[in-house]
Amino acid sequence: MKAKLISPNNIVIEHSFTGKDEDKLRWCQSYDKIIAFDTGKKIILDTDFWNFSAPINKHRCAFLCETMKETIQKIKDGTYKMENLNK
Repeated sequence: MKAKLISPNNIVIEHSFTGKDEDKLRWCQSYDKIIAFDTGKKIILDTDFWNFSAPINKHRCAFLCETMKETIQKIKDGTYKMENLNK
């Protein structure tokens, strides 16, 4: 299932989607790239596209419900894993 990403202010964010599959795994897609994946136990960010542009940053922050500063801290402390999600 794929749906438009909604900002915390209830605004539809263009060119972005969030999805959930039959195993309840969630992902965030910006344009044609997957930028984040939520397994329910951990968050995985794409190594190449997690911070590719300002619009992608906005999409990722909305998906994770956090600021860029919080995301960077979670990458540094190992809370978030980095992988190539667009192989």
